Order: sequence, then structure tokens, then C-alpha cells
Amino acid sequence: MEGRALVAQGDHGASPNWDSARAAPQMMDPSLQILIGIITAVPFIVAFYVGRFISRRRDGREFRRPQPLDAGWPARWLEQGWLKPECPLETLPESLSLAETAAEWARVDPEILTEWRLTRRESESVDLPEAVATLWQRLSPEAVERTTECLRGAIEASRTWWSGGASGWTGRPFIVLASHLPRKPQGLPLVAVDDLTAAPVEGPLTSAAAQADGPELVLLWAMHRRAAPAYTHPLATGGDEVTSIVRDMSGQVARDLGKRMGSRLGGALGPLGSMVGGYLGGLAGSMGSQKLAEQMVPEGMESALDDVTDALGDLGELVHSEEMTEALELPEAAIIRHGGQLEAARQRRARRLRERIWPTGGLALGEECIRLALDDLQGYRDATGHFLKAAQKAPPAVAGGLLLQNPWLCSALPEGPERITVARRELNAAAAALNRARHERTRPSS
Repeated sequence: MEGRALVAQGDHGASPNWDSARAAPQMMDPSLQILIGIITAVPFIVAFYVGRFISRRRDGREFRRPQPLDAGWPARWLEQGWLKPECPLETLPESLSLAETAAEWARVDPEILTEWRLTRRESESVDLPEAVATLWQRLSPEAVERTTECLRGAIEASRTWWSGGASGWTGRPFIVLASHLPRKPQGLPLVAVDDLTAAPVEGPLTSAAAQADGPELVLLWAMHRRAAPAYTHPLATGGDEVTSIVRDMSGQVARDLGKRMGSRLGGALGPLGSMVGGYLGGLAGSMGSQKLAEQMVPEGMESALDDVTDALGDLGELVHSEEMTEALELPEAAIIRHGGQLEAARQRRARRLRERIWPTGGLALGEECIRLALDDLQGYRDATGHFLKAAQKAPPAVAGGLLLQNPWLCSALPEGPERITVARRELNAAAAALNRARHERTRPSS
């Protein structure tokens, strides 16, 4: 009896309190709580960064969209005295994008990237003049003063495509012969010319353009930088005289003489040969090939021809020097240095709380400037090898003409500044001698 009582008592005493057990809170594992939080937040985080990416891509496309230049701009700039009346309109860029305009602006003032302010609505539909005006109006007074000085100084210092070549890369594309262009030159910084003895004339802007104010100064600078080069041909004559080398010159003597001059200068230096050919062509038409054989090259022209050929040949020898490769790397080094300045400015701006939450249009515009710099870097890397190959395969006089058209290369070559100075002097002397010969030919006989 006692045993049963103990068992019964023990069973009764050990029975659990189910009511209290049901009331006790159930504690969740902390790691499980963190996992659930992460799973819940992941879609929102992904959506946030995808939205940022899509927004930047959309802004980039809009900023890079080419916009035709307003036909009223040249008229207004002519009225203000900022654009030269003789400037051919075909040399002006047909269109400009906001990204290109901003990139040229930042080229002379990288710190301006930290000052640009555009709202999301303004970034979605960009009108170039309005966007530039908006960017300018929101600059701080200190930024306005600094960037105005930078823009005015840049306009004054870059009158022609050769300006600044003595101190390094001018920021301009390579000048090559049309025959040197690759089959697919798209995207390569190569500009083709037919005359390597030509000299660039001043750009479309007058000296008064540097005194413009506000957003007009930005647009003028961007248009000036993107305008096609214009040249003067001091060794070329009028179209009739140039064609006379083929149309008027007659007889084997004339053909041999033309061939001899062509072999000296090559097809690239045609204007000089055309000048001589035009002179001889006129003589052939009036005197006949027999008297032409007696006259040959007029006094002073033969020596001028020899001096030009020798000077350009001496200059062209530099393309085979070891320093030529280093000289061709000047654009790459300059673009990397400029890109580093833009990236430093972008990083300083990106640390702002507002930009961390959602990038503004101003930051997106700065990023497009960096992307354009990267595109330029790749383009120059591709064009460098092509230019070097063309220059080293060309005859010495033609290679000298290529250096003449890209004078910034000579600043990094041994004896480059001295040799290009001699070549320019001989070309000027040849132009003067040929003009004297032409005037002698056209002067009426007594």
C-alpha cells in the first residue's frame, strides 16, 4: 500500500504545469532573425541600386544626345563681334551634346565638376543652351570668377591648331594625309588633309570672344574646340594654275620635269609642285616645249625646292628616333592626368550625403565627362600605332610634313624644335620665291 501511495504521489508530484508552459514566450534564434531581415531587405536594396544604374544610364544617353546648333547662334555671335565674318560656317560643328560641352568646360577647369547642379527633371530632357545657362546660374560666386578666368585664358591661348605645340600636346587630333586614313577611321582622333605644307589659320573666334560672359563663354569655347581646322596654302596657286600642270604642259621634257619634281616632294607635298608646275605650265602653253626645255626651272625656284626638300627630310628623320614612341605617348599621359583630376573631383562630390542617397544630374554629368575622357584615351592608343606606322613608311619629306602638321611631337624629339623651325623658315622662303616668280611671269612685258 505504501509503495502504491508513493508511486501515485510521485506521479502526481512530477506532473508538468501545462498552463504555465503554454503561457511561456517562445524565443527565436537571433541568427534566424538576421536572416529574415536580410531576405526582406534584399529586394529593396537590389531595386535601389538597379534604379540608380538605370537612372545614370538614362541621364548619360540624354547628356550625350547630339543637338543641332541653333542657326541663330552664328548671327548673334557675329553681331556681338565674337565670330569672324569671314569664318566659313561649314567649319563650325553641326551639333554639340551637353556632355561634349561640359567636357570641354572641364578640360580647362576640372574643379567645376563639383559645382554643377541639375535636378532630376532637368536631366530627363536637356536643351543645350538652357542646361548650360542653368549650370552657370547655380555656380557659387567664387566658381564663376575662377571658371571665367580659365575659359578666357584658354580661348586666348588656342588661336590655331598649332597653338601651344612648343610645350607639349595641344589637345588636338593627329593630322595625317587622306591616304593614311584606315578603312574604318570612326572614333579615331585622325584629321585628314591633302597638303602637308599648309598652315592653320586662326579659329572662328575673334579676340573679343574672350571677353564674353556667362554661359555664352562656355558655348563659344566648346564650339571653338570642336570646330574643324581651317588652313592657308601659301605654296598653292589658283585652281586654274594647279590644273595647268596636267592640261597645259606638253612634251616629254615637261612630263619628265614634273615627274622629277614629284619624286622630290611626293604626292603629299603637291602644292609646292603645283606652284612650280603652274609656272612651267604657263610657259609650256605660250612658249612650247622646246623653249621650256631651255628655260627649265626659273632662277631661285630650283634652290628653294632643294632647301624645302632637305629641311623636311631632316625633320622627317626624327620619326625613326627612339624618342618618337615617347613623344606619341604625350596625349595618353595628358588624358590620364586630366582624367585623374576629374575622378578626384567626382569622388569629393560623391561623398556628399545627397549624392550617396541618389546621384544628382550634376554628378551624372561629371561621370559622362570621365567616360568621354576614357573614350579619348582608347582612341589615341589605337591611333598612335597607326600614325607611327604611316610616318615611318613615308618618304623622309612626307614624314617631315607629318611632323610639321603635328608640331607638339617635335617638343619631345631630339633637335625637334630646331629642325621644325628650319623647315618653317625654308617653306616661307620657298613661298616668297615662288610668288616672285609668278609675279614675274604675269608682269606685262615692255
